Amino acid sequence: MTKSKARRYTIRDFGRDFSNDAACLEWLRNYLYPKGIFCKVCLKITKHHAVRTRPSYSCDRCGHHFHPTAGTIFEKSSTPLRLWFRAIYLMASNRFGISAKQLQRETGVTYKTAWRMFRQIRTLLGNDNRPPSGRLGGTAITTQRRGKTAIKQASHPAKKTPVSVDRKRPANLVPSHAPRTTGRLSRQMRRVYRGVRKSYLHTYINEYWFRYKHRHHKQPMFKLFLRQVSVSC
Repeated sequence: MTKSKARRYTIRDFGRDFSNDAACLEWLRNYLYPKGIFCKVCLKITKHHAVRTRPSYSCDRCGHHFHPTAGTIFEKSSTPLRLWFRAIYLMASNRFGISAKQLQRETGVTYKTAWRMFRQIRTLLGNDNRPPSGRLGGTAITTQRRGKTAIKQASHPAKKTPVSVDRKRPANLVPSHAPRTTGRLSRQMRRVYRGVRKSYLHTYINEYWFRYKHRHHKQPMFKLFLRQVSVSC
């Protein structure tokens, strides 16, 4: 099989396409509602214009407000929409992802906010049900325990969680016992994370499984990540 090469999408491209919150909101509107916005008051698709004072659109006929972020991970978030998009860009542009600490440094949000954003983005990636395009065996993932000896405990083989992947049912991807494992996914995660708690392991697996399935796609990984926002609607 001939491997296709993904199109490049640079930080300059990102700055051009998503220069502010309004541009991000416009992209979200066009992507989620390509045929137009259905007005619940007029009971039909009508023309809408952007509202300057809030992230919404108003019906030209009745004035009813519509929020494109409703039903997405951006709903009711106090974090600017452009920071959400930038987080997705940073996460997708690095082959092995980035840590919440790095996102905190690059965007200025708190660590708690950065960690919450990454967790929600990874949840979206887990909802991609398309079949994989290759083989992926089990892998022993390093999990982390609380306390001063967390790093030492995590490095011990007994503290690793074997993970297996059912290629026929990728939507059911969960950590499970795998008698034979390899270190492929584990090596990728060690490049970014010191350790992963078992309770959050599935969200990290979502990210790496998504990357693996789409590794030969022509679209930039950022665009593939971004279009997953529709799965929560």
